[in-house]
Amino acid sequence: MELNPFDKLFITENETRQSARVIGVKKEANGVTTYYIEPLRVDFTSFKNGAKIRRITSTDIDRKVVNIEKHIV
Repeated sequence: MELNPFDKLFITENETRQSARVIGVKKEANGVTTYYIEPLRVDFTSFKNGAKIRRITSTDIDRKVVNIEKHIV
């Protein structure tokens, strides 16, 4: 699954579902893509000062460590 900056999505991890937004994408030298994801509130406003930014790799997504669903408007 290819994610782009500003994509809105849902992350399911440990049976907890959370809204989030991709704020950065970095291609690593070993071929893995790292996504920087910011959790969102219900009204899709961001947290202050980048609090709670998560780093998820394409390997995590492929291994089903986290489940990613794009938010379709």
